Amino acid sequence: MRDTTRIALHATAAIGGLVVVGGLVAAGIAWRLEPAWLQVLAVAAIAAAGTAHGASVVTIVFRVADPPASRLDAPGSEPRQQPDLAPPKNSMRGGWMIGVLERASTILAIAVAEPTIIAAIVAIKAVGRFGELAGDGQGAAARMRERFLVGSLASLTIAGLWGVAAWLLVR
Repeated sequence: MRDTTRIALHATAAIGGLVVVGGLVAAGIAWRLEPAWLQVLAVAAIAAAGTAHGASVVTIVFRVADPPASRLDAPGSEPRQQPDLAPPKNSMRGGWMIGVLERASTILAIAVAEPTIIAAIVAIKAVGRFGELAGDGQGAAARMRERFLVGSLASLTIAGLWGVAAWLLVR
């Protein structure tokens, strides 16, 4: 699939997900789900949808934060290649799965009104990646730190929106 098609699909999914979460927030403000089994089902569905939506949003945010170089940047030089939005070769392993678990955990923490769990999630991520993020402050280590921060903030923001929608429906 071409890069522009892939970006268009992620952008469509990101915008569509924001519309859906907005509708869920409005529904949660208007009424509360009953009975309890329906609440559990709704929270599970919201956690799954929010986790998937976050993947598209983070992809778009990475693209905006670190766009491929254009030929206009350096006359006479070839543009930098980033095939299929793949992370740089020096990226941290497991980041995609960690993001999925982070979003799902954050959504569930907010849904059950335990926001302190989010602090534990952030601490676990930071401690777990400390060695990889340490460095001289330049080059590959600095780029990995930026990517870590951008991805984490985008992921937590989207998870927070979906978590509030779930909380409003079951409060």
